[in-house]
Amino acid sequence: MPRYDPNAYWQELLEGEFSEAGVGYPELARSVNRAMYRTAFHAVTSALKAARIASPPRRVLDIGSGTGLWIDYWQRRGASEITGVDLTAASVERLRRRWPAHDFLQADVGEVGAKFPQDRDVVSAMSVLLHIVDDDRFRQAFSNLAAALRPGGALVLVEPAVVHRWWGPPFGEEASSKARPLADYRTALEGAGLELQVVRPATVLLANVIDTRWAATFHILNIYWSRLVRTVGTNERLGAAAGAVLGGADLLAIHAMRTGPSAKVLVARRRD
Repeated sequence: MPRYDPNAYWQELLEGEFSEAGVGYPELARSVNRAMYRTAFHAVTSALKAARIASPPRRVLDIGSGTGLWIDYWQRRGASEITGVDLTAASVERLRRRWPAHDFLQADVGEVGAKFPQDRDVVSAMSVLLHIVDDDRFRQAFSNLAAALRPGGALVLVEPAVVHRWWGPPFGEEASSKARPLADYRTALEGAGLELQVVRPATVLLANVIDTRWAATFHILNIYWSRLVRTVGTNERLGAAAGAVLGGADLLAIHAMRTGPSAKVLVARRRD
């Protein structure tokens, strides 16, 4: 398979599906993706509260804005100045038309010397850094994100951080994402002058399995997810039913579990 090209990959995806499915799971109905994002929004709000992040944050920088789901989230939370950044022209052009009051930039967060607005109260990168599969660029991204924060500001991530173990196959050069141990996130954060404060599940039932303590659990959850995708697919009638049932269960599950088997919300502070 060809080596992963981030720009080409996301440009093609967002040109074809500019919705929750385009930045979530294209193989699933939009209604299922919407249910997943409702859980993630709730999880991030809870994590911000646990980290004692002032609400509303005044100045927000959102990296990997995609279709603008997190732009809308920060706007609903009362942020008065929002800057969105994306790798693709497809995203930036559409977001500028939708939110003319906000600023949108095309840039690569993993580039050395990438420049972003500074003195932000909050910088968010939701399901973004996992797509930086090169380890040097991954660490560089944290330095770039930290540089955009004011002292005491918060970095908020949604990432497939592995707390227990990834039981799947190795990630090859063709992979468009990479699950890394939580220790790798801690190291990158500390190297950028950031301190990890909160780790919580972003979702439990509405995303593919990332890490479990036991291989059998990983296998069972993989079967569950494969059957969900195969049964529901992009059928919106089935998706609405699945989203209603699993969405409610997922909101309960993220509060019942310490970290969960899927994506995590990470909140870190820039040291004063």
